[in-house]
Parts: sequence; structure tokens; C-alpha cells
Amino acid sequence: MILGGGTTQRLWTDHVLQITMLPAMIIGFYSFDKWRLDTLTKALVLLVIFLCLLQFLPFNPYGPLPATEGLVPPPRFWTMSAQGSLESILFTLPLLGLFVFVSCFGEYEQKLLIRFMFLGFAINLVSGLIELSYATIVEIEGIFPYTIRSGLFANENHLSTLVFMMIPLLAWRFMWYAKQPLIYIALALLLVGFLFAVGSRAGMSISAALAIFCLFWKATEKDNPIIRFGAIGILIILAAISFMFLESGSALDGDLRLVFYKNTLKAIAEHWVTGTGLGTFVFIYPMFEPQEDIVQVYANHAHNDYLELLLEIGFLFFIPLVAIFLIQLFRHAMRTPLTQTATLSVLAVLLHSLVDYPLRTMAIATTFTVLLAIILSKGDMTISPISPIEEPKMEPRRRRQEEGLDEKHTKQRRSRRRSGSGNPRSLADQLLPPTHRSQQRGPQEGSSRKPQDANRRPPREPDQ
Repeated sequence: MILGGGTTQRLWTDHVLQITMLPAMIIGFYSFDKWRLDTLTKALVLLVIFLCLLQFLPFNPYGPLPATEGLVPPPRFWTMSAQGSLESILFTLPLLGLFVFVSCFGEYEQKLLIRFMFLGFAINLVSGLIELSYATIVEIEGIFPYTIRSGLFANENHLSTLVFMMIPLLAWRFMWYAKQPLIYIALALLLVGFLFAVGSRAGMSISAALAIFCLFWKATEKDNPIIRFGAIGILIILAAISFMFLESGSALDGDLRLVFYKNTLKAIAEHWVTGTGLGTFVFIYPMFEPQEDIVQVYANHAHNDYLELLLEIGFLFFIPLVAIFLIQLFRHAMRTPLTQTATLSVLAVLLHSLVDYPLRTMAIATTFTVLLAIILSKGDMTISPISPIEEPKMEPRRRRQEEGLDEKHTKQRRSRRRSGSGNPRSLADQLLPPTHRSQQRGPQEGSSRKPQDANRRPPREPDQ
């Protein structure tokens, strides 16, 4: 959250984070038998690894590049740009290793990770407040390989993404865990005001909607789950409409963003089956950009992660990846209050990805990966996704038998304590062997056995 605020490629800060993730990636993949993931999630992980390795398969499924016939030789690999795919794989595999590493953690360790994320979030807030204290717009250069404009991010929209990702986690911390809803309401109001001062209208509206929705989620905790999922559906529809027809807060609002979508769809139509390869958008998009659409703004992303991913991997991999991901996300969402609030954070990022590319930022991608690992890391799920986990119901007779056995065991333990078995033994009892101890002890209570000297005559008194 401190170093990963840049959005461009080949940043040394991103490479430092990727190197620090190497131990987690090695331990995570080496501990395959300790993954707390079900079979379908493991298949999703293996599918992503296969997709990364496929990029360098020495087979070209689509022929020469568009408008380059006879000018340059066709690509030698599955991907159209080996350099772009290599950079994309170096970005993806460390995050995948972090995902399986966190999946090996227990629930207590995962909750500690949430506290660590709160620390990084607080550092960004403090940095943003310092920048807002100046009368002019602050741009800090020379510290990181990108210009810091908001918090520790190069883009205020990505800082707002981090803020509304944290709001459901704050709701879990103060409403479910600490039982202090007033503190959560106060923090939510402060965060919405902070985003208003930063100038991110989209972030402010999403954060306000999420804060209110978390209160609704807590209030309907004991109601029918269908009501809650219906509210989620309504929220997703309204957010999608607002994103597509209202301003997103980006510098590319209006017609220019729609131009990016139109040209990306034309590229998808040419390579809809297998795609052009991971990380190839920046190389492929100019080939489908008409001359009248060329402006000063450089299109490094499609400003819609779904269109960009569909262009790069094609329908052949896009449909199974997205289908398995959504099935597993909603299948595990209702397990605990932490997984419920983490799912709200993940859904907020997925909605924001309709008009921006927040997951191309290392700080957002790392936080997103940790939350996904918390949601999906819990054995095989055999319950319905719209009902919380309940303890298995037992027959009344069996329940009475188990309660009677527990009560019997409790009475036995109490009787052993009263009998003095827990008291420290005397020094003689500790030194003498068990046979000698049994000879020196008196007859036990209720025993008809007499001591060995009971039948002996008393010694004769000496004569006077």
C-alpha cells in the first residue's frame, strides 16, 4: 500500500514488491497439500498458471499481425508480444503465490493481516491529509518513479478505490467484532468527507453507498438471506448504470472513454477466440485506432478491465475463468461476517473496473488478492450460497445421550478433583516404590480387608 501506487509498467517499486513476494510464492506453491481451498478453487489457480505458461508456447494461432503482412515476420509464440506477456506474468504470478500462501493461514492469522492492511491504509490517509493542508495542488516527484498526487498514489481514483475497499472491513471491525457501530458511522462520515476534499466524486458516491449498505447488511443479519442478495443485485445495477451514463471521476469521461471501448471491441472481434496474449493491449490497440481518434492522451489501458482481459485471452479462457471465479466467490461469501464484508469490498472493486483499471495498480491488486484468499480459503463447501452455515441438527434422543455423557464426564472430573488426586504428594510417597506405599497405607474406606498386623497378638509386657 506504500510502494504500489503507480499505474505504469516497469516501475522499480513494483519490482521490489514482486521480489518481496517471492518467499511467499515459493512457500505457497511448495505447500500444495496445506492449501485450505476446495477443488474448484485449486482448478482455478492451475488454470491461471496454465494460461501464463501458454503465452510462450511456440505456436502462432492467428498468423501475421494486422496490416503487417509482408513487412514483419509473424509472432513465434502464442502471444503477439513476448515482452508484454513477460511483464504481465511477472505481475500475475507473485500475486497468485501470495493468494495460495494466505490460503494456508488460519482464521486468526488472516484477521491479523486485516490489521496490517489497516496500518497501510492509515499511512495513506495521513499522507493525503498532509497534501490537503496545502493551499495548492501538491505533486511530489523524485521519491518514487511516479508522481505522487493523492496519498501515496499517482491517481486520486485509485486512492478512492483503496478507501471504499476499507469501508466494509471497518464495518466488520467495529460493528461485528467490537460491537461499536457509532465509531464506524463516525469513521465512514470522515472518509466520505476526505474523498470529497480529494476531488473524487465517484469514490465519494461509492463510499457513501457502501457505508449505508453495510449498515443495512448488519440490520438484516437475522432476516431472510434473499432480501440481502436482492439488495446486492439492486446496488450492482444502479452502480453499473451510474458508471456507464454518469461521470466516473476519471480524466477520460465522456466520448473519449467510449472511443476506447469502441476500438477495443473492434480488436476483440478480430481475435475473439484465443485473444492476442497477456499484456498485449498497449501493442495491439494502435492497430485498430482510426486516425481521427488519435489524440494527445496515450491509451495504455482500455479503462475497462473486462474488455482488456477479453482482448488478451479471448473467449476460450475468459468465460471459464470468470464463471469459476463468480461461482466460488458467491459460494463462500456467507461463511463468516469477515468473508461477507470482504466480499462487499471485492464487488466494489469489480464494479469500479467497469470504467477504470484499479487492479493494474500493485497496491490495489495486493489488497484484492488478500481479501480473495480470506474469502475462498475454507475447505469444501457443501451448503447453499444463500444460507449461512448452521450446525448439523441431531435427533432429540441422540442429543440427550450426548448431553448425558458430557454431564457424566463432568461429574467424574469433579469427583477426581475432590478426592485429592490433584494435590501434591508427600515426599515419602514420591520416594517409596508403589509396593511399599500400598503396604504402609491403612485400609481404604468401605473395604473389608484388614491390615496384615490386625491378627497378631500384642507384644508381651516384660515381667516386673
